[in-house]
Amino acid sequence: MINGNNPLKGCSIFADMFTPAYRLFFYLIVLVAIVSCSKDEGPGVSPSFEMVADSGYISGPATVSPGQLMRFKIEANEGSEKLTNFFIDVENSEHLKTRIFDTAIYCSEFNWEGSFYRSSAQVELWSFRIRDRNGNGNGDVFFINADTNSAYSPIMLMSGVDMGAQNNIQIGGFFSLTNQVVYTIVDAQINQELIDMVFYYGEDLSTIASPGANIESGIYPDNLTPVNWEIRNTTRYIKTSLSESDFDNIKNDSIMIANYIDAEGKRKAKILSQGDVYVFKNQQNKLGLFLVNDVSTGNDGNINIDIKIQDLEK
Repeated sequence: MINGNNPLKGCSIFADMFTPAYRLFFYLIVLVAIVSCSKDEGPGVSPSFEMVADSGYISGPATVSPGQLMRFKIEANEGSEKLTNFFIDVENSEHLKTRIFDTAIYCSEFNWEGSFYRSSAQVELWSFRIRDRNGNGNGDVFFINADTNSAYSPIMLMSGVDMGAQNNIQIGGFFSLTNQVVYTIVDAQINQELIDMVFYYGEDLSTIASPGANIESGIYPDNLTPVNWEIRNTTRYIKTSLSESDFDNIKNDSIMIANYIDAEGKRKAKILSQGDVYVFKNQQNKLGLFLVNDVSTGNDGNINIDIKIQDLEK
């Protein structure tokens, strides 16, 4: 999070928030371009920038297994002007560039830690960049290759999970991936650290949300709503184009890795209908998929889903 105690001195951010090789000369060109931009973007002294090489963090070219969580740490300091922007771009072998992190800041010192899953792409070019108020910049860029010798991980199946909407008096609407239990709202509030999914019917019709989502007012009583919980786990969802047959044939986590992009994850899976398949990542950074088997609309409705998820015990 951004340290708001004294934004003129420094700030820190933690983001929990995760390909045939490029020719060597292209890598060198990119490095030269960064150095050139650092010197020529604007008047004054450019900020300093360092990828921190602590244990467990990636600070330069690396080879990483698909699906592995990669951790990064950077430290930057102002030159002539306050720091104003930090962003991360990832480019694959098809030259498709995706901005996976972008934040505005205003501080003299900037410390950031973040983690992202390694995709299934064979090689990616990761670019980290800081800018100041005059547009002066600095940063680092390096390749992260996929470990082609690594094997994909096994998955767990949770079949026929029933959850009820907010006025369903027979079925609870709060699900824990950890112990595979559906809770009523009263029991969920008591066990809020376990809850990963919330099913309700609201402005986005049939919805599976995170406890950490902005669940609209009026869905639950103020004294029970997850919006007011002390522990609000965040699961992020992305709708896929996978079919029910695709879901049934999944035997390991390769499809989850290929379909989940950190920058695209949302805290709600909305307007759910039969046959929808969503990929998700929970608070513990486990990837999974769920298939909607059946859904009945209305605030007393229910949903039935199958879930496949990376082994929770690994």
